[in-house]
Amino acid sequence: LNDYARKHGILKADDKNLTGEDTREGLCAVISVKLKTVGVTVGGVDISACSGTGWTYDPDTQVLTISRGNLTVSGANDTTVAPDLSIVADEQTPSLVIEDLTLISGAKAGLLQTKADDTTLTLVGTSTISASDTVTGASAGIITSLNPLTVRGNGRLTVTNNGTSGYENAVRTR
Repeated sequence: LNDYARKHGILKADDKNLTGEDTREGLCAVISVKLKTVGVTVGGVDISACSGTGWTYDPDTQVLTISRGNLTVSGANDTTVAPDLSIVADEQTPSLVIEDLTLISGAKAGLLQTKADDTTLTLVGTSTISASDTVTGASAGIITSLNPLTVRGNGRLTVTNNGTSGYENAVRTR
């Protein structure tokens, strides 16, 4: 900084050098960080925000947990950001709206899991849930419900097992 200040006439040749304290005082920086988004939204908020009203997302495990009914899940997951994304509707979630969702995942425990005593999935638009080719040793179903599962609505849902995943069923309920 001293060389720059002398070169540009800010400090004269006989002026004392600037000290560390001189340079730190008033120093500020603008740091801009762009986080990659997952592409899947809950109630219009990308899950890369990690939490919202009635939901949380853990980027380490790539599990989106829905803990309140009547939330809408939509969008398409970016498989470079969340290649093993799974959605879990917990015991407190009796209903979930799937709207124009595209989920391609390598999750082994089921890509969509419901745990409530009785869950209703409402379909809006066209949605696809697919096991990626990278899944091996998976069990249960791509959509797994521990209890009765009701699917309703005017939408369409395609569930695809890409052959090598090892999933026993596309949809599995008790």
